[in-house]
Amino acid sequence: MKHLRRANYIFLTKSNGTRDPELEALITRQKPDADIIECAHRPKYLQRMDATPGAAAGREPLEWLKGRRIFAFSGIATPESFEKFLRDLGALLVGRERFLDHYRYTPEDLDELYAAAERERAECLITTEKDAVRIPEPGGSPLPVYYLRLEIEIIRGAADFDEAVGRICFPQNALAGRT
Repeated sequence: MKHLRRANYIFLTKSNGTRDPELEALITRQKPDADIIECAHRPKYLQRMDATPGAAAGREPLEWLKGRRIFAFSGIATPESFEKFLRDLGALLVGRERFLDHYRYTPEDLDELYAAAERERAECLITTEKDAVRIPEPGGSPLPVYYLRLEIEIIRGAADFDEAVGRICFPQNALAGRT
């Protein structure tokens, strides 16, 4: 709660667009002048890990997941939301492995994941973009390895977001505007 009282901006992430009056009342009681910025994560596409970064080659549309047998793995705080995205997009989760948040993968971890995915007759492995940057080269996988690309959409408070970014990234401009 003490951190809430210090905040100028409060980000509500992973929103489904439905307002939570109880949460908003709590925020208002603790910090009435804070700007609330509400965000949602939106899946965009799948990117194959052994493809050139940013290249359209190796990119699959979300529809590609429908009916596919996949093995999901992640090292994030709430893996349930990642797995739900995959199921909602029509993937058949035949296996999953959850690691601690910010986990640093080793080649041995990857070998175990590949073996587990093969045992479950998965067609591919899918992880998060956050995890993808912490994975050593996925070479040696008998199956393709993808990450799910997400983008953040500001649902409410876009002007406050732009102001927050300006104040954080360009503090000299914020100070210059004061007289």
